[in-house]
Amino acid sequence: MASVRGFSCAARLFTPQEQEELELWRAGKPMPEGYNSAWHEPVRGYIAGGTSIGRVRVVQRPFTEYQRHQFAWSIPGNIEAGEDIRILDLTELELDLPSHDFWLFDDEIVVDLNFSPDGTLINLDQRENPDLLMYRKWRDTALAHAVPFNEFNART
Repeated sequence: MASVRGFSCAARLFTPQEQEELELWRAGKPMPEGYNSAWHEPVRGYIAGGTSIGRVRVVQRPFTEYQRHQFAWSIPGNIEAGEDIRILDLTELELDLPSHDFWLFDDEIVVDLNFSPDGTLINLDQRENPDLLMYRKWRDTALAHAVPFNEFNART
């Protein structure tokens, strides 16, 4: 079975394109119809095709506004679409993990995600000859210490 596993730790901010969404969320307004459907549709397709997809979202307390928004609006819809999202709270842990986001496809292909200081995605960098043992170790470490979002969310 094919698999896609992500590691997300970047201390993202809201990008200029997300400002309207941020204002709605801050005001306690309902999530817009079709919110994040551009991600949900491909996820549903991957799942229907037999590919598992998931990520570990790394956080530390106090949570940023961006993380609180993700917990409320983004992550629940991603899970409903079929993504396995786990949370790793590093507030009281020290683990050997990278400071950048990455995706690991089928345990073999590594793609690093590079962000600007304002949270805008700069590029996706498919690594040539990555140290697969290191990336797999990071993935396994994160998974071993993470909890499913629904368990984590109940404790926040």
